[in-house]
Amino acid sequence: MRRAFFPETEYDLAAILRVNQKNADYLNGAIDPSGEGIRNMATCALREIRRDVDGFCGGYGTGFPYHSSGKDHQVIKDQPEFTRYTGELSNLIRREMAVRALWPCPSCQLGADFTPSQCVDCNITPLKPRTIMKVMPDMDTFVICDENDKKTRDAIWSVAQDKGFTQSDFNTNESLTRIEGVLDAWVEGRKPASYLPIDLHVIDKNDFIQACADIGDGKLTHSTIWSMHAEWKNNKSIDFWFDFVFSMTPYSRVTDTEILDAIDEARSRLTRCYSVDQLVDIVMKRSYRARQLLQHEPTMEALREKLSSWQQI
Repeated sequence: MRRAFFPETEYDLAAILRVNQKNADYLNGAIDPSGEGIRNMATCALREIRRDVDGFCGGYGTGFPYHSSGKDHQVIKDQPEFTRYTGELSNLIRREMAVRALWPCPSCQLGADFTPSQCVDCNITPLKPRTIMKVMPDMDTFVICDENDKKTRDAIWSVAQDKGFTQSDFNTNESLTRIEGVLDAWVEGRKPASYLPIDLHVIDKNDFIQACADIGDGKLTHSTIWSMHAEWKNNKSIDFWFDFVFSMTPYSRVTDTEILDAIDEARSRLTRCYSVDQLVDIVMKRSYRARQLLQHEPTMEALREKLSSWQQI
């Protein structure tokens, strides 16, 4: 895939409603029911980075669909929490359509250069960018490199610019256009013309291995990573323990034995130190969203089966 360009125009509310309804179909399993579309797209993005970035060691995905993968990696869709949210969002959009036709946020965001997380109550519209993007599909992708230094980040940024990787919250208008285009392509059985928005993070290999060791020692660790926003302007702490237990899935092309051994050892030691019930309980206490999703019995069963399988390592 090459970079696609999108017009920086206002998004009308009818179009947002249309994208939300398509996303509801996606989350309910009517589009890409196995989750292969998003997995293959993320693998393709990692391949582009591996090809052009020295020191690339591997990568892994988190979040949806990885937290919802059951046996044979089949994705559990039609989850009540997603159905509830997309339904409430459709109702909110329709109420807003009774007041105005155009959504005012994209031009404000582009003009002021801020992300939805920085959006403040402006009393113009209750329909904030973060509200719309909350359950829209994107790729939560972590890249493991020999060194998480400026040279490495510059190389990844160059790939991102060339291939059109953008974060979901960097340009909400563009993200909605990308998402609708990808969902339409999957429905029609063709290759999407662009990538879904990607939340791309970089972690040093030694830091990753140490974080895995800390987990094995029972530490509820938070690791510092760099997240792609503009030109790597922000680094932040992530709940590595939660990601590791709830959804972390190494991509199939990861062959670095030190990384794979660190993951296996951490999984094995976790299940020696904690029962499956204890691990599930910690996951639910560390994340309100996880607690909501795990109320759906198939999702809970998938997590418990995954954790039980670690006892065989």
